Amino acid sequence: MSESRPRAALQDAKATLRQGTRDLNDASRRRTARFNDTMDAAADTAIQGTRKVARATGKTVAAVGGIAAATAGTAWALGKGTVNTVGAGIHGLDTATNVRAISSAGAAIGFWTFRKLIGILFLLTLIIFSIFAYGAIKAQWQAGTIQDAWNRFVAFWHNLNPITHIQAWQQQTICSAAGTCLEGDQEKTSEPIGIEVTDPLVQGRLKYAKEEAGDVELYSMVSAFNKNGQVRAIKSSCTAKGQEWQVSPAEFPSSSYLHEEMTCRPPAGGAPEGAYLVRMSATAEGFTSKALLTNQFISSNTLDGNLQDHARATGSPNRNEQELIAAMQQLYPGTDPQPLSVSDAGPVKVIVATIAWPVIGIDATTELQITLAVENTRPGTIKAVKSASITIPDGFEPGSDCSKRFDVSGNVLTVKSEYLAVANTKDMVQYLPLSLGTCHVKPKANALNTIIPLPGQPNANNFRAEVVYDYESFKEYSIVVGDPNKAPVEDASSANSPGPAGEGTNPLDPSGGGTGATFSVKASMEGDVGKQTASGCTVKPNDFFVALPDRSTLGRCVEVCRGNRCVITEALDVGPWYTDDPYWEGDGVPQAYKDLISNNGIQSGGRHAGRRVNGAGIDLADGLFEQLGGSAAVNAGFIDVTWRFAADNACEHRDCPYT
Repeated sequence: MSESRPRAALQDAKATLRQGTRDLNDASRRRTARFNDTMDAAADTAIQGTRKVARATGKTVAAVGGIAAATAGTAWALGKGTVNTVGAGIHGLDTATNVRAISSAGAAIGFWTFRKLIGILFLLTLIIFSIFAYGAIKAQWQAGTIQDAWNRFVAFWHNLNPITHIQAWQQQTICSAAGTCLEGDQEKTSEPIGIEVTDPLVQGRLKYAKEEAGDVELYSMVSAFNKNGQVRAIKSSCTAKGQEWQVSPAEFPSSSYLHEEMTCRPPAGGAPEGAYLVRMSATAEGFTSKALLTNQFISSNTLDGNLQDHARATGSPNRNEQELIAAMQQLYPGTDPQPLSVSDAGPVKVIVATIAWPVIGIDATTELQITLAVENTRPGTIKAVKSASITIPDGFEPGSDCSKRFDVSGNVLTVKSEYLAVANTKDMVQYLPLSLGTCHVKPKANALNTIIPLPGQPNANNFRAEVVYDYESFKEYSIVVGDPNKAPVEDASSANSPGPAGEGTNPLDPSGGGTGATFSVKASMEGDVGKQTASGCTVKPNDFFVALPDRSTLGRCVEVCRGNRCVITEALDVGPWYTDDPYWEGDGVPQAYKDLISNNGIQSGGRHAGRRVNGAGIDLADGLFEQLGGSAAVNAGFIDVTWRFAADNACEHRDCPYT
């Protein structure tokens, strides 16, 4: 009995402890639940108070007091855990919201006023900015900066245009066939180097009644920069359809800078009736342009050894020219990767070329090819190349082939006059170099040390070139006197005797079958042998036909002349540039020629807009081109011709599936 009592007491104690633990847990859960409820209620009350304060927008002191009361009440509620305290705290907010209508109205008025103020400030800022912007734009326009930027954009777009690259490839093909693919740099200057004929500030009338034929008067500005004073004279002229018109002054003073007006009037009897072009030109006689080419020479044995070592070290076999040039650049980092000659700024770029490598290996047996070329960089005409020469560095001597093309005097090679005659033609194409002469030079006996005094490293040697030439700049104006559809009377001096037998007659001879006005344009060589024309004919080798820039001419007979050599043939294709330019119905000037003169040589319209044009107004099939005395090698595929439509029975019509 004594043992059972303690055991029973222990069990009672355990039971009491378990019940106490349960009660304690229940109480804890209830306290936690009350605390959570209090926190939730306080948070909800604070949110509601904040919303009310937001609606009041803080525009009144009472609203600010309500916010403070709500915040204090919320903090007190969180500290004490009583919802009643929160309610007491919010009482102030309720008081603040009594001014809700006043505060909301004030806020609306304030917001509208603020928005209006911002609008006014923005408008004033825009006006002030526009005033300053106008002044800046006007200054930039007067300085030519905006025009230059536009030209750069056109050039940038031109470079992006894939058609441009196709046209460049075509020109590259032509100059490759002629052996005239040469490159050279040119100095850049902001001064008006050379000569240029431009529009006057105010031009005279371009349309006259028939009875006003004697009142025709045109103006242009002649600007010239006589670099180093070498120009002997600047002569002016004015012509219209083969007639010499009166021009004043006939010759300008040879000064360092010239900017004067030129006036053109018709000869006695007045201007002929019709619509035609008047060409006003100025020719500077005696311009001199020079070029300098610097080549780096090194001992060929040293160069070969270094290239072999480089190939072994890098694992590059130097299998082509690009890899060789890259290897040379790594071996001799200070050299020019593609050395080009640098010409004086001016209308003609002079090019002297050898091997365009960073370094050139040389020994006693080396023969180095050297070429002299000129490139017309302006939309004018090289009237004549008076002299052209190359000065080779000390230590070199001309090869045996130089005497065929050059007169040799010491280190100076001067192009012979009979070869200069090839360059003395207005058929030279803008931006396409024309070679004046090529030959080989070699080291003189026992003079290799003069060329490469330090055989183990690059040695600079200079090749110099100089070209003296006459250059013509011109401006053409389309005028109308009386009836524009009446062909103007031609100068009798231009109506020469018939051409050789079998070549047709002079276009001005009525027996040739010509009808209507004649048009003097630049003609290009068609090419495209094996391809189909717009009329469906297949182009044959040495074919005879023309292409004019409008489909309405397909199947018509056309008389084409160059000098006294004339051919009457059929128009079987559309081109060369435009397909919708019947310039013979308008001012007689091909749109491609206008693009060449006034749009930097970039086609301005049509589906091929953006490509570079050469100004041609008619295409001649290859056989016709050669029949008129043209040559792809000499004339680079371009000649000047005169053409007009002939009678329908004047030519043999080919049976083509016209489309």
